[in-house]
Amino acid sequence: MFRDADLRGANFFDADLTGANFAGAQLQGASFALARGVPVELEPFLDTDRRCESAAPAPGPAHARSTQRAVFLSLPSHRTAGQETVCDRITTLLRREGYESERLPRVEYPPSDAFSEIYRRMSGCVGVIAFGIRQSQDADGESAGATPWTHVEAGMAYACNLPLLIAREASVNSGAFDDSVVGHRTFMLNVDGPWDDDAIVRAMRPWLAQLAAS
Repeated sequence: MFRDADLRGANFFDADLTGANFAGAQLQGASFALARGVPVELEPFLDTDRRCESAAPAPGPAHARSTQRAVFLSLPSHRTAGQETVCDRITTLLRREGYESERLPRVEYPPSDAFSEIYRRMSGCVGVIAFGIRQSQDADGESAGATPWTHVEAGMAYACNLPLLIAREASVNSGAFDDSVVGHRTFMLNVDGPWDDDAIVRAMRPWLAQLAAS
C-alpha cells in the first residue's frame, strides 16, 4: 500500500502495519515507534528509537516466514513439567514432519491491541495447535491450565480458516475444547495416557494433510 511513496519523516506511531508493503518507498527519518506488524525487512534500518536511518529505497517484502512452514502454538503461560514435556514432544514431531513452531509468549504480549499481534503471527503460519491442559500448580506455585487466551486464539485460527488441531487433556472439554468443535478443518487430539510417537502422528494425520494442502 506504500510502494514507491515518499514517506520521509512520516510518523507511524502506534500504527498497525500488518501486511504493509513499503517496497521502493523513501523512509529516511520515518518513525515506527510502538508500531505493530512492522515488516521484518525494515528492521535492520531502524535505530533504537525506531526511526529509519536509511536513505535508500525500502526493500521488498521478505518471504522467509512463508517458506518456513510454521505452525502457531497456542499455549497457556504456566505449565507443569509434565505438560511442558508433552508440548515439547509435539513440537519435535512437527519438526520431523517439516514444520517449525511459532509462539507468542506472555512476556511479548503488547500492552494494547493484542489481537493485532496474535493475528500478525498467526497469519504467517499454515496451521494452529491449541493446547487445553488441566488446571494445576507449577513449581513456582503459578496456576497452570487452559486460559481465556487459548480459547480466543483457537477461535481466531478458525476465523482465519487455518487447519486447527485441538490438543487436550482429559476433563478439558468446554468452549474451544468441546467435542462439538470438530468439523471444518478442526481436529481433536487427546494427549493423556502413555506417550507413543507413532500413535500420536497417526492421530495427527488428517490435520497434517490439511497443512500439506495449504
